[in-house]
Amino acid sequence: MNRERAMEFLHKAMELPGINRSSIGKVLQIDASQVSRIAAGRFTKLDGHALRVCKYAQSLVEGAHTHADGSFSELERKLARLSSVNPDVARAVSDLIDALAKD
Repeated sequence: MNRERAMEFLHKAMELPGINRSSIGKVLQIDASQVSRIAAGRFTKLDGHALRVCKYAQSLVEGAHTHADGSFSELERKLARLSSVNPDVARAVSDLIDALAKD
């Protein structure tokens, strides 16, 4: 992913309902001010926090496009809402899914 594409994903992600600099920071455990700097393009290399933020944004955008026809299940909507509000829930659900996938 190049810088231009990464910034495109980040800006598109922040247009999604419930997604903002603060919610991204909470999920990734990065201060919202750093997410703001990244969103403004104030970083030198696409690595570290900048890469994490942009990859997360990419996953949000691609996930939204996958379900652009409105086919989100009730469970998906609930998980998305919980995860955007509480980063601990996002990590716990991720750990649960990883554990279930190993079986």
